[in-house]
Amino acid sequence: MKRALLLAPLAGFLACAAEAPRAEAPESPDGAAQPASPVALVLEGSRWVVLDSKRSFRLRLVNRSHEGLDGVRVHLRLPPEVAAVDSDPPADADEDGLAWTFPRLAPGTEASITVRLRGRRLGQANLVATCAGARARKGIEVVGVPSLHVGTYDTEDPVAVGEETVYVVEVRNEGTQECTNVRVSCRLPEDASLLRAEARDIGHAVDGQDVAFDPWPILRPGEKLVCRVRCKAEKAAKVIFAAEVRCDQFEEPVHAEEATSFYH
Repeated sequence: MKRALLLAPLAGFLACAAEAPRAEAPESPDGAAQPASPVALVLEGSRWVVLDSKRSFRLRLVNRSHEGLDGVRVHLRLPPEVAAVDSDPPADADEDGLAWTFPRLAPGTEASITVRLRGRRLGQANLVATCAGARARKGIEVVGVPSLHVGTYDTEDPVAVGEETVYVVEVRNEGTQECTNVRVSCRLPEDASLLRAEARDIGHAVDGQDVAFDPWPILRPGEKLVCRVRCKAEKAAKVIFAAEVRCDQFEEPVHAEEATSFYH
């Protein structure tokens, strides 16, 4: 059985630097401006998180004051679109996200946190980090990616001349996004004759040794499309059955082949 696997390219899937940190001046109850935060906070990582996949982000905090800071607490608020996997250093979890405490941050020094998140729900969201009045925000988007797995096999091999075998083509969406307009086409060996072609709820057209199945509208994540082509061996030979699958999400087709021996 020969298999092929193709992942769709994710448009714009480029790591992007976090926005430059901007210290916010909190207000006191009477509206007077408070001094800017002594901590500079930066949140780095890609904008894109793939559904059910992991992505790392880096949180950097710098003590830009001339004095040491004790008991520095950093909090990262997580939206429902993502879930925490792990972090370095380890974090304390709360109802809103994750928190870390550094016993002391000397003047001019930097601390770094790496956190891995998993995409759990499609959509756009923000990661928001806070520390000593400083705030950093990172816009993210959890996206799905289609992934086509194509396999083909024969039910009988070797096959005596005059006998039959069935070539089975299986197309599975192993990704996290729908594949649309899925089209399966097959080329029979020259030394075989077509007896029947079938697939669930879709028709097909025949042109010589070529069989083209009608488009399958939507192949959802985890779903499988199965096409069967029954043929008869007409002449002793080593032959190749070839299948090709196309869909809207891929510019190039996915190919799979199966070799069979016809004998007297």
